[in-house]
Amino acid sequence: MKRYVTGLASLALAAAPHAQTEDCNGDGVEDSAQIAAEPMLDCDENGVLDACDLRVESEFSTGELPSPGGGVATTTTLEGVLPAFDATPMMIEAKGDFSLRAETIMVTVNGAEFGPLFNQSFPADCQPLDPVVIEVPASVINAGGGSVTIEFTGSALVNGSLAFCSDAFVRATFVGGTMDPTLDSNSNDILDICEQGMMCPGDVNGDFRSDNVDFLQFLVGFGKVDADLSDGDLDGDGVVGGSDLIELLVAYGTVYDSFCQEL
Repeated sequence: MKRYVTGLASLALAAAPHAQTEDCNGDGVEDSAQIAAEPMLDCDENGVLDACDLRVESEFSTGELPSPGGGVATTTTLEGVLPAFDATPMMIEAKGDFSLRAETIMVTVNGAEFGPLFNQSFPADCQPLDPVVIEVPASVINAGGGSVTIEFTGSALVNGSLAFCSDAFVRATFVGGTMDPTLDSNSNDILDICEQGMMCPGDVNGDFRSDNVDFLQFLVGFGKVDADLSDGDLDGDGVVGGSDLIELLVAYGTVYDSFCQEL
């Protein structure tokens, strides 16, 4: 369901960080209860679900663009947009020929349409309209793989000529939670700092399974000293030897989840 909210205060409310609530991921379960039941969901033990630790607040804007008019579209593409964590509030501001109910703007974000907008205010022409806030689903923001294409199309009665309104403009501003890929390089919703040093039994190459690949990697490193996990040192004693072989044989064929629990 698409929601349209007017007013600047609504943008701030809509963009409030989930991590400040008791249910930061919005799944209807209190975070503290989830962590108590499954401590692995908070691997860094900071009292916040790891999935919410990955969230950062960001803002990106189109800047002021020429006001669209007469069915003509104004289009721009934002690059380098981080993946959205959840629905992202988008504030639309406009100034121009919008004094009639039939003078509206349709907004398209990565192919998804929102609007028509500004059909509830009737200011004099060339006066700023009350901002409208739209909730854009994360799937729409993320559809462009880091690119967000925004298209503004004025209805047929809108006069977009600067001769009619010399300072007419339209602008979209996004403020919301995004996912910082530098904190979760393999996109498995586990903080990289929590995966560092995580050793599943018999898993030499860190792919969460113990199989032929691990055995071959172990054989290459067999006998090495000052060794680490990638050499086949499964027990952490710095030497690739018989004890590591025993662990590998015991675990051979096991597949693990991201927390080294057997599947």
